[in-house]
Amino acid sequence: MKRSSSHSESENDIKPYFPSSSPISSTHQDKAPDHSPKKARMAFKSKVKTEVNLNGEGENAIWTPEKREKFVDKIFSLGMKAANMDELCNEFGMTKLQIRNATQAGRKGNFRDKACKAVKGDVQ
Repeated sequence: MKRSSSHSESENDIKPYFPSSSPISSTHQDKAPDHSPKKARMAFKSKVKTEVNLNGEGENAIWTPEKREKFVDKIFSLGMKAANMDELCNEFGMTKLQIRNATQAGRKGNFRDKACKAVKGDVQ
């Protein structure tokens, strides 16, 4: 069967078909992202701000023994999460169990406990 001549498109004018569920549409391609200064300021202002006193006054500027202890304890926990246990074992000639026991939180008398006490000032 032949095409009827009443058809308005010729064979050379074939256009690609884009389904409506396509993730890329012409409206999204034509729009440039809006990076206006007003929107950037609004986004910045919506963040929670904390007061920082740079001249060394106030309660946050004082390093109490409890703050020092918490700080060292936090550094230990973050460092042990990021540490390569196999590398530590090889470097110091210890087993994984020995390193875990030495750095475990809440264990009395281990390396972590002694470091936190030394920073706090409770060294005997």
